[in-house]
Amino acid sequence: MQSESRTSSRTDSNATWLTLAGYVLGSVAVIWRLALIWKFLPQPVETENMRAGFALATTGILADPFLLPTGPTAHVAPMYPALIAACVLITGDPHLGFDVARSVVVLCFGGFVATLPLATLHLGLGRASGLVAALMFVPAGIPVFAWIEASGQHEAVLTAVWLFALVVVTARALRAESATTLSSVGLGLAWGIGAHTSPLLVLALAGLLSATVIAGNHTARANVRHRVVPLVAALAIALTPWTIRNASVLNRVTLIRDNFGLELAVSNADDASPDMRSNMLRGGTMSRHPFLDSTEARRMAALGESTYYSAQGKVAVDWIRTHPAAFARLSAERMRLYFFPRLGMQHHRLFYLFIMTMGLLGLVRLFRRDRLTAVVLLGALLGFSGPYFLVQAHARYAYPILWIPAVLSAWGTLDLLAAFRCGKSVRLDTTRDLAQ
Repeated sequence: MQSESRTSSRTDSNATWLTLAGYVLGSVAVIWRLALIWKFLPQPVETENMRAGFALATTGILADPFLLPTGPTAHVAPMYPALIAACVLITGDPHLGFDVARSVVVLCFGGFVATLPLATLHLGLGRASGLVAALMFVPAGIPVFAWIEASGQHEAVLTAVWLFALVVVTARALRAESATTLSSVGLGLAWGIGAHTSPLLVLALAGLLSATVIAGNHTARANVRHRVVPLVAALAIALTPWTIRNASVLNRVTLIRDNFGLELAVSNADDASPDMRSNMLRGGTMSRHPFLDSTEARRMAALGESTYYSAQGKVAVDWIRTHPAAFARLSAERMRLYFFPRLGMQHHRLFYLFIMTMGLLGLVRLFRRDRLTAVVLLGALLGFSGPYFLVQAHARYAYPILWIPAVLSAWGTLDLLAAFRCGKSVRLDTTRDLAQ
């Protein structure tokens, strides 16, 4: 009895320290990046999200994300520009408001880091896996990710936070013995609200649920069947107001964003490169993008955004149909660059090599131990990532899913260390941790 009491006390102590360590890392992440924003980083070059947010603050309309005014837009998802606009209106100054907006994003990122140990606990991977993953994002990951997390130019960090929270909550719901209509509606509404940062969250949900039905255990499959109708209905309700807005101002039914035709066109052409940076060089395909080309911006303004994007999408589809081999080569290279992007420094590339290769190894081992968690993470990752294999690659595109290979690589590394210590493959004991 005394031995069991000492063991339980030691487990409680370890769990407490791991949780507190996560909070400390989250605080360090916030302080470090706030220092970058307010002391070291200059105001970044304006992006589509920033321009649309400034227009929303000035005119009350989400509009003009390009080089010249082009009118109302669905080129960007509304949540991040709305945050920028709100901060600009509160502060009364565009530059100060933008710094406040990206500081809010940094606080969200800090919450993500701080809760990683608890999230991995609920995924059945133990707190230690989350703490190791958090270490990848805070001190180890800063050279790779700081420009994404502190610049505030894009919605990638907010999207990552939403995807992280939604996947963890959904995975936990799928483990439940019973599925209530109310909880399913809540999940659907949460996914629908989150999709206003990026519509790819809808595809992540679809991938997650499909993978669970195909490869999940009996309880999870039954859970999906019972949940799918109220969940999808609630998701549709959450997406309806912005869809109506798009239809009313753009004369076309558009789910959150409508820019896919344009991105296909600048990514699939005779002179296209798989990498965005190459396409942005003089004479590259991005020179025909309305964000950089005033002629194309005027053409869009004349035609209207929806008509312009439809025309661009038709050009892209025609090229893909007549150049299947070139499209296949570009897509294969874009897939490689999505998971292993071209980065300037060798240690950056080694960092990606580690989390991706060890993440794959961790996924294989996890599939044998906890199939549900493995298929949920894999389904969300593939659902979110799929469209990016069709368009030009950029390092920030994979950022929202990087926490998944980070967590898998952390768990896989700890699991391998445990196996080596014991002389055989053993699973990290999370049962007692879960009971706490």
